[in-house]
Amino acid sequence: MQLLKQEQNSAKLKVYFSAMDLYFHKQEEDFNASMSLLSIFHEELHENFQFYEAVFDRFYHKDVNAIIPMQAFFNFAKLMNLAQSSEELMSFFTQSLHEIDGIYVPIDDTLNVKGGMNYAQFLSALLRIAYIKAEQSGDQSPQAYKNALDAMFNPNMRTDAQGRQTEDPSLASRIDIKKRQTEDPILAYVYEPDNLKIFYQCQPLLCAIFHHKSIKLGDTFL
Repeated sequence: MQLLKQEQNSAKLKVYFSAMDLYFHKQEEDFNASMSLLSIFHEELHENFQFYEAVFDRFYHKDVNAIIPMQAFFNFAKLMNLAQSSEELMSFFTQSLHEIDGIYVPIDDTLNVKGGMNYAQFLSALLRIAYIKAEQSGDQSPQAYKNALDAMFNPNMRTDAQGRQTEDPSLASRIDIKKRQTEDPILAYVYEPDNLKIFYQCQPLLCAIFHHKSIKLGDTFL
């Protein structure tokens, strides 16, 4: 069943792989680890991407060209516990993510869909963050990148400096939307597509409230 799922997901991912620069992988084993992991978690990743994309007006009409704003990626990174602060996450862009075609730094307008990410860029960003995590872990083994990926997508696994992995039951997976809905029934309403329409219906009112309560800071608002 798992192999069938991976084969089906790999077929769905082909169009995105063709748009991704995968030459940042340092060795063939790292490339294989990326392909294996994405083929396993494509459905969960794409469900999260679709949720964020549904909250904002589309800039492009084709599904394959869908874009999420940077603020959505920041929220997903927080959900995945990829960074402890916004400053740390921004440092990822300076270190590596700016090398993704179409991603520019500094990032200052995080709610502008035009300056956001498509799904191929979204996947590339996650894979590049795994390299950063591998370097930060101090893992010197040839499996350092794979271990970092496993830690990101299977957060109940802890990896020590020697590359040994141990299970930590206190950590729960956050990537699966359905699991999050089971843990917190309120999220079942949050992830319901029909409920998201309220943002469109009340957009003028929400914008007016935000503009009235916000403080202008440079070229943006808080």
